[in-house]
Amino acid sequence: MTQQAAGEGAKRVRVLVADDDADARLLLHAFLSLLGFTVCTAVNGREAVSRAVQFSPDIVFLDVWMPEMDGIEACHRLREGPCPPPVPIFAVTADAWRAEEFSECFDRVLIKPVDLDRFAELVTQRAAALGRLTRRLH
Repeated sequence: MTQQAAGEGAKRVRVLVADDDADARLLLHAFLSLLGFTVCTAVNGREAVSRAVQFSPDIVFLDVWMPEMDGIEACHRLREGPCPPPVPIFAVTADAWRAEEFSECFDRVLIKPVDLDRFAELVTQRAAALGRLTRRLH
């Protein structure tokens, strides 16, 4: 791993990941942590909205179909509250045939299984736009 941005005092990008699938949460948490991001996870949309208030994420990834509150409703609540534009909110779903429908609220829709190279590209682009510390895996 090599540092992409200099400065030990640089603030790391905060990423919120919400998915009811524990394996998916763990994978994204581990991957993002390896890239140098600060990660907060949630098991459903309601928890994601609650955690976003305290965590103030720079990037949000929401599974579309979660119990208690789905990703679509969570996206709308995040947009109205703690994550207004320009904070990007990405949908993560296996529902490829409905991806266009989800783009109404979300900035982009990622289809499961997520391509980790594309995923890394998205988050590092956002980090670069913020001028924040990240790492590249080599």
